[in-house]
Amino acid sequence: MDWHFRMLSVVACVGCLSEVSAAQTFRSATELVNLNVTVVGPDASLVPGLTSEQFEIREDGIVQPLKFYAAGETPVDVLLLLDTSSSMYESMAFVRAAATRFVAALRSGDRASVMGIANGLRVLQPLTDDAAALNGAIASTRAAGRTALYASIYAALNELGKIRREQQEGTVRRQAMVVLTDGNDTSSAFGFEDLLPAVRQQAVPIYTIAPRPAQVVRGLRESAFGESTSRQDFELRTIATDTGARAFFPVTLRDLSGIYGDIANELAHQYSLGYQSTNATHDGSFRRIVLRVLAPNVRAWRTRTGYQAAR
Repeated sequence: MDWHFRMLSVVACVGCLSEVSAAQTFRSATELVNLNVTVVGPDASLVPGLTSEQFEIREDGIVQPLKFYAAGETPVDVLLLLDTSSSMYESMAFVRAAATRFVAALRSGDRASVMGIANGLRVLQPLTDDAAALNGAIASTRAAGRTALYASIYAALNELGKIRREQQEGTVRRQAMVVLTDGNDTSSAFGFEDLLPAVRQQAVPIYTIAPRPAQVVRGLRESAFGESTSRQDFELRTIATDTGARAFFPVTLRDLSGIYGDIANELAHQYSLGYQSTNATHDGSFRRIVLRVLAPNVRAWRTRTGYQAAR
């Protein structure tokens, strides 16, 4: 079956959470559009303590009633995808060291899973809060094989959907994905344009990290060998931005380890919002989301720009 048809025909729930009371207990199942929101002040510091009344959501210009709200103390499930293909051989020591620091930054109650991208997606450690098990999986990574980046992200999104469906009633957990890769897909059966609708349907922020050489070295490689990562950088940045996350392009190990810490800190202070769209048409269109924070001197720094409606 054609991969493009398979991707676009999947009806992925944008977020099957339930309407929640102030005590965050589930009352009745309803399909919600979920947003993970990072709010900052004038100095770009993360802002805690906002209430649900201080957020306004518009979908295609129409105000949407808020149905779900949770502050940053909500625990997070994170899928850590590490590109372990042969093209990452020279970077694997840096990758392992930085990923271990990310595990150390997780809070009590958070869980993570370690997955390797090489000839497809391999689960090296299922979702757990056991730091030793996670670090053992990270230490086991070796660079070999081809990069099936798009297929791996798609498979990981399906895994997160399965985790949501199996969640115990009354459980409220956020989800996120962190992908470390050079961005050069060499073996997926479909392309970036096929992946994007599936990414936009999900309520999962996808942080992308792609180590890059210094600007001078990049310029020399491009002029001498025609090597350029501009297309890969655009695609990784689009995946991150459209899901309310960030794309990083570190040059040194110090940059890389700091990035993992920044992501862990951001996830720990995000707000989770959910609304039931007033547009009940399942036409597969892209719905534009604009979020305002109704508090002085603060702004929504990052959240989803929209979502792909189910068809």
